[in-house]
Amino acid sequence: MDLSGAHLEGADLSSADFTGAVNPDQATFTDAWAWSDMPPQGLPDIILFTLCQYRDGMDRFTRPDPCIAPD
Repeated sequence: MDLSGAHLEGADLSSADFTGAVNPDQATFTDAWAWSDMPPQGLPDIILFTLCQYRDGMDRFTRPDPCIAPD
């Protein structure tokens, strides 16, 4: 998959598989996030996104506010 020009602003990247994706550095990942126990796979380290710690009772489909970093 070619990520050139992809707009992933605010996207939930939890469990997403980017293995084999080309040009991830040409996509916009501003405010992208994932659950720390379900991180995306295959993204290079230059791609920045936020990991949020899941706690019992949270809605898996919504970014928590606040997003607490894993321990």
